[in-house]
Amino acid sequence: MKPILRIALLLILLGACTTHVTHNGADSTGSDRGDTLSLTARAWIMRDSGACASEFLAVQQMAVDQLRRGESPDPAVAVLDQMGLFSYVVGDFVSAADYYREAIDSLSVIPFNERPEEAIQLFGDISLLYSEIGMTDEAVAYSDSAIAQSICLNGRLLPDVYRFRSDVLLQAGDTAGALQCFSLALDAIDKYPTMIDKDTLRRLVECGKASMMLCDDNINPADLQWAVSTLERSRDFDWNDASPQLYHLGLGYVRQGHVARGISLMEQSVRELAARDDLDALHSAMTGLMDVYACNGMGDKIAGLYPRYMALNDSLLSIKKAHFIIGARIRHNAEIHANNNRLLGRQLMFERRARTRTLAMVMLLVLTFVMGSLLFSRQYREVRKVSRKKDSRITKLTHAHNELSNQVKTLRSNINGNMYGNSRVLAEPHHLDGEEQGKFRRAFVSLYPHFIEALKNRFPALTPNDELLCMLIYLKHTTAEITVFLGISHTSVNTARYRLRQKLNLTKEQTLDDYLAKITPPHLGR
Repeated sequence: MKPILRIALLLILLGACTTHVTHNGADSTGSDRGDTLSLTARAWIMRDSGACASEFLAVQQMAVDQLRRGESPDPAVAVLDQMGLFSYVVGDFVSAADYYREAIDSLSVIPFNERPEEAIQLFGDISLLYSEIGMTDEAVAYSDSAIAQSICLNGRLLPDVYRFRSDVLLQAGDTAGALQCFSLALDAIDKYPTMIDKDTLRRLVECGKASMMLCDDNINPADLQWAVSTLERSRDFDWNDASPQLYHLGLGYVRQGHVARGISLMEQSVRELAARDDLDALHSAMTGLMDVYACNGMGDKIAGLYPRYMALNDSLLSIKKAHFIIGARIRHNAEIHANNNRLLGRQLMFERRARTRTLAMVMLLVLTFVMGSLLFSRQYREVRKVSRKKDSRITKLTHAHNELSNQVKTLRSNINGNMYGNSRVLAEPHHLDGEEQGKFRRAFVSLYPHFIEALKNRFPALTPNDELLCMLIYLKHTTAEITVFLGISHTSVNTARYRLRQKLNLTKEQTLDDYLAKITPPHLGR
């Protein structure tokens, strides 16, 4: 009976999400906001209002295109997560996984404790996708990430996260763990702020827990009475689809001995699920109903339902095979993505090692030159001193002159060497992490001593990462080169540029490159 229980849990989740807010926090009515809504919020409202999939997918694709141009008003993770969710809803699991992976990449540049609320939703959505296609370990791992992120954000969405997790554990066969999630969700409702009314949310969680308890053949009488009473009280609730609740309430009546009343509700649930064409839930409901028929000697009922049941069973087997193939493809794509990241990391490591070896050789040559120059200078002074003994005054003056000349040569050589080294550090794309970033900053300040001073005077709230991006743009590095310097994707660079434009309060007419090129400290003028 797990499929129909999963459907019941998902409908409970949907009921919570659409009671007051949308997936990304937009008002679900949106009737008086018009064109002020972003494309992402507009697409969610279209989907929530019953628009056809092609329409809200087209609007969300426009939001993704806008994001990749660096023009989106929404966080990258919100836009990409919603596109992944829509792809999941219409059954395009491979595209959903690709968009989720891109959303994860956009999060990688944001510190864990600074990530937005959408990160919680992303991890929860990924866990449901992986659970659907049988990637149980990955689903549980992302559910763990959602819980950790929620706790970091003061329990934001934590009751919903635990309810999502109950579905993941149920799919994995861990019924006890799934029930425990409902208890944790109820605790979270009491402890943390919630997006909807606490009593309503508590009622939703209790209905989910009651439905799951009624699937246990060994339920004790007290729990049975509580579960049935809970579902009876929920019949006046505004459900998106009450069919799963009817099924479980009917099952509860059967377990209490009210067989005719229970079978009537279960048959009604089967008819409604058939009308909705919900194959998983319908198959589960038929299985439970035929079990009840068998236990009560209703062979004619079983005979009438069996042909439909077998045809449905064949359809579900085909769907499961397709899901297995999709899961294998998603795993393969994930492995390719991970391998590409590893190869890029190795390439950057080899480049760092090559630069280190080159720098060591240059330093050795410079040291040899300096030592040779000092030795030659000493010998030369001694020869000159012996040869000019008779004229001590002239010898002293000549000696001083030669010494100063040699010092000037040495200083010029060192200055030229340092300027060349600094220019190379700033010009050659390489991953800036740890010591490499420190070298880069020192080289930049050495060649452009006033830029950072002017930038901090105007925008003291900029983070070190913002300053680093400003330096790279000031040096006229391309987006491709910046992806190497920062070790992030092309999309993440565009997102970072967009956030920087907001922090600098630039108008649409101002370009980021031109604005940074004109940065000067106040005492030097514009």
